[in-house]
Amino acid sequence: MRYSDFKIVEAKLDEIPDDGFGAAQDNGYTDRRNIRAMLGMDDDGNVSRGLEQGPPYPPEDAEIVNAMQRQLEHLGYSVGTTGQDGKYGPRTARAVRAFKQDNNLGTDGMTMSAEDIEALLSATRVANPTPTGNEAGGAGRGSVELPNPDGDGGSGQLRLNRGMSPLLDLSGGQSSMTQSDADTEMQETLRMAREMAGIFGKPLTINDAIAKRGTSRESSTPGSQHFHGTALDLDTSGYSDEEKLQLVNAALQAGFSGFGFGVNILHVDRGTRRHWAYGNSSYGGVRVADLGRTVRNYSPFPGMDRGASTGIA
Repeated sequence: MRYSDFKIVEAKLDEIPDDGFGAAQDNGYTDRRNIRAMLGMDDDGNVSRGLEQGPPYPPEDAEIVNAMQRQLEHLGYSVGTTGQDGKYGPRTARAVRAFKQDNNLGTDGMTMSAEDIEALLSATRVANPTPTGNEAGGAGRGSVELPNPDGDGGSGQLRLNRGMSPLLDLSGGQSSMTQSDADTEMQETLRMAREMAGIFGKPLTINDAIAKRGTSRESSTPGSQHFHGTALDLDTSGYSDEEKLQLVNAALQAGFSGFGFGVNILHVDRGTRRHWAYGNSSYGGVRVADLGRTVRNYSPFPGMDRGASTGIA
């Protein structure tokens, strides 16, 4: 063998990482190497610390989180329309939760322990990755299931309208008028909505949530609860009159206090007790004025059973 040939072989061998990932997987290997280096390693060569969901979003963790987001996407867990932004926010937490669920690591998406990170770095893609709920930010119609962060089997199911792309956090696209704690408030709003869906007995589809940038809401309803993360617009298209009234019952029992009644929409929020319509005089076959009285006068009985009547007929 000529010396020049030997040098070429030597160079090629030097390009192969110690863990066996070759050039075809160079990006994945680089992320693994970078994450381990930036988080630090213990005496056994494993990651020595974990990560937590923000805010705050420590600048020193941005590159680590960015690499983690790339690995999640590589494994089939969408981190949302903002993509790999280096922030461990609600969308990344939903991706982490789905990854953990598929790999028997629990259902907590708000933290990644050192052991969880090691599992992520060595994971291979499963056949059918659990949807993260972030896929709704993409193009297309229909709905996608929003996973339950608590894994509570007694809670109802929520779906996101893909065509409307509802905003559930502050990782991009929110109005400049949106309050800084709107994403935290939205988590409580979603918890109540899941309870509402459980009482209703069917999945609920969310059309709109946190106020978005550039919508008419900024000029026409600047006091909207959507700016606070305490409101949802739910799709009621295809519901019978009876189902629409059952939905109002469920919302009241779940603790919602503000209602907007539309032909194919039900607005619910956590503001003061009030109601309005969107140009329609009735909802579910009942006059909006009568529904308003029920909303204003509603007072849950102590120990009321889920699904019990609230007086709407």
